[in-house]
Amino acid sequence: MSRTFIGKPIARKEDRRFIRGLGKYVDDVNFPNLHHCAILRSPFAHARINGYDLAAAKAMPGVVGVFTGEDTEWIGGVPRAATIPEIVESPKCPVLAEKKVRFVGEPVVAVVAKTLGLALDALEAVEVDWEQLDVVVDPEKALADGAPRIHDELSSNLAFDWKLDGGTLTWEEAKEKADRVSPSPS
Repeated sequence: MSRTFIGKPIARKEDRRFIRGLGKYVDDVNFPNLHHCAILRSPFAHARINGYDLAAAKAMPGVVGVFTGEDTEWIGGVPRAATIPEIVESPKCPVLAEKKVRFVGEPVVAVVAKTLGLALDALEAVEVDWEQLDVVVDPEKALADGAPRIHDELSSNLAFDWKLDGGTLTWEEAKEKADRVSPSPS
């Protein structure tokens, strides 16, 4: 089998139809009774959700449902991509945030409607009562006593303690022997 294409440009076959506006995208697919979902995401890195006002969104024409973490709690959570044997404690990863958000962009409310436009309009009518919480962006400070705990149900912010065999140098010794060391952010 010849591998003459390795290291050489490959002519793309699909470009012509997309450039001419003849391509099909997922957004172009339309089935009978197709519904659309819009997601409200957290604007905060760490906040408590004290409550929602969903009444206006639910009352809008074309809205099929408005869902929060309380509605999806029974799912249990999103499966993890990898299992780490040294994991200390494993937090739940809910489909929609339940009582608290832990990162900017975490899904909080899902609105399902008959069209994407209606779902987006209803999403704007959703009100969330946020209580911003302290954040720690330094990993070492996140492990210190008294640091804000990201997952209340866990005993600390430590996810896992992974030690690799083969090295006997301390961090300081490794820095001294390194050919190049990136400057630490200040």
